Amino acid sequence: MLDLSLLMYPIADLRHYARNEPETFRDPNGLLEDPIVAGDFVEFLSENAQTITDIIGKRKSTILNQVLETTVSRRNTTAKQQKRRHPTAFLERFSDGNSNTQLVYAIAIDRARKRVIVCFRGTVSTEDKLRDIQFRMERIPNPLKDMEGQPETLRIHKGFYDYLFYPTTSGETREDGTPKSKYERILDQTLVFLKQNPDYKLFVTGHSLGAALGSLFSFLAAADERTPKPVTCISIASPFVGGRHFRRAHHCLKRIPNPLKDMEGQPETLRIHKGFYDYLFYPTTSGETREDGTPKSKYERILDQTLVFLKQNPDYKLFVTGHSLGAALGSLFSFLAAADERTPKPVTCISIASPFVGGRHFRRAHHLLERTKKLQYVRVQNSRDIVPLVPPVAWNFGLYKHVGLEIKLFPDARYEMVYTQGNHTKRIWGNSLFNNLSLNPIKKHSPLVYDDRLEAVRNDLERLYLHDIFEEIAENARK
Repeated sequence: MLDLSLLMYPIADLRHYARNEPETFRDPNGLLEDPIVAGDFVEFLSENAQTITDIIGKRKSTILNQVLETTVSRRNTTAKQQKRRHPTAFLERFSDGNSNTQLVYAIAIDRARKRVIVCFRGTVSTEDKLRDIQFRMERIPNPLKDMEGQPETLRIHKGFYDYLFYPTTSGETREDGTPKSKYERILDQTLVFLKQNPDYKLFVTGHSLGAALGSLFSFLAAADERTPKPVTCISIASPFVGGRHFRRAHHCLKRIPNPLKDMEGQPETLRIHKGFYDYLFYPTTSGETREDGTPKSKYERILDQTLVFLKQNPDYKLFVTGHSLGAALGSLFSFLAAADERTPKPVTCISIASPFVGGRHFRRAHHLLERTKKLQYVRVQNSRDIVPLVPPVAWNFGLYKHVGLEIKLFPDARYEMVYTQGNHTKRIWGNSLFNNLSLNPIKKHSPLVYDDRLEAVRNDLERLYLHDIFEEIAENARK
């Protein structure tokens, strides 16, 4: 994604020269016509190497060559592994016809990773700079206003919003005859490629101004029922885009039915991280349906497949695991599977570096499953890893709560183990962002660092038995 964000600058430069001074290059058509094919583009770079270096500078030229060679290599490797050759289209659309007055964007197809990628160029032109400095915030309708806790409107950086919603000059119009905005045109083009590739996901990226436009585009696209979910945005060096209501809409807790609602003391609903829940319950594209004909969710498909293997092996137990996002999805999956009467008990989940997943009612229901020996949940986290500490608060006023048996790993070959129940001051301070600041927080989140720290305390952990630990937890709960 970083490669594509960087490529937007030199490619736009080259196309500008090829369009206005075509005699500068040998055979510039491969650069100007959509799609821009990766292999042909590398050949174009080779044939015009000295000219390109003179035009855009040696540093950009070197980056351009490295990125394109990597792109071609990855596609060729994928084709070889799968024993078939993928089409080598690199950029399906590159829109820079009015680059001095309008935003520049590209739509790429990554067939190796099954992605449709929308990429926005960063600040270059005078118009780009004018948009950057329009600090006033514009109030816009909230596309999520019908959801609980969401306000009617959001406030967005006026320059970025106006740039993205500037009327197109392509002649495309809405049903009422008014010109479509840039956003509508880009989304329409993107939906065509997603419809042609139904198992692909939408990714959005950009650098600087492009990152801000990408942030706004991805938010609106994710709120559009026509796009496959989740929409993923990788923004590079983005400035601020919106206000507190934008942040609240961007990240909120979703209220779902409580599978344990018929048990004493359990509420009717739980609040779960909306992104993780929607990811797990996104409709499958495999064609599997429920009795009413609607598509099954990813969760239902995974559980159905798992139950087949468990039925074939009736003395086996179900274990769930994952790292980071995978840990969050594993946490939610294991909770729901443990509440399902079809799974053998207990369901055991070992999550590594999981962010927060749910609110206080989720934790209460989670504790009930652990006390009734239906679920054994272990949450492993490194000290100074900030990922398990976010998001502490959801922007529809919900507080997140961790669950299960926490094992915290330290760099000096030691660990601490505590069951997450109650508001113990020491544990709250130990898991606060202030107490876990680090000069290199990403390193602390690395699976390799987790592996090293687990190996350092392996002998101690191997003496522990989860069955005994959760028996004690259940016994203490009964007192």
